[in-house]
Amino acid sequence: MKANKKGVLTNYRKSQNLIAKIIEMTQGDESSIEILKQNILATRFLKLIHKNLMEDYFESCFNKGVRVRNIKKKEEMAKEILTAVRLYNK
Repeated sequence: MKANKKGVLTNYRKSQNLIAKIIEMTQGDESSIEILKQNILATRFLKLIHKNLMEDYFESCFNKGVRVRNIKKKEEMAKEILTAVRLYNK
């Protein structure tokens, strides 16, 4: 992770703060709709992080996999890429 690192870390911190707020709101019997709003925000940050991590993975690992001459290594990288795609699509 290179270019995205600062943004990813920022979004992790935002998610962490929102989750702490959600916990406090839940413990304090806050309105369900307010908790849902905060939960949606936290989920959006986590999805954005996931998207950035996947982009970084494909920009680095995928490009390496295409250039590899070793067939066994190429097969391993292809499996790794498929695993990443499957995880992303869950």
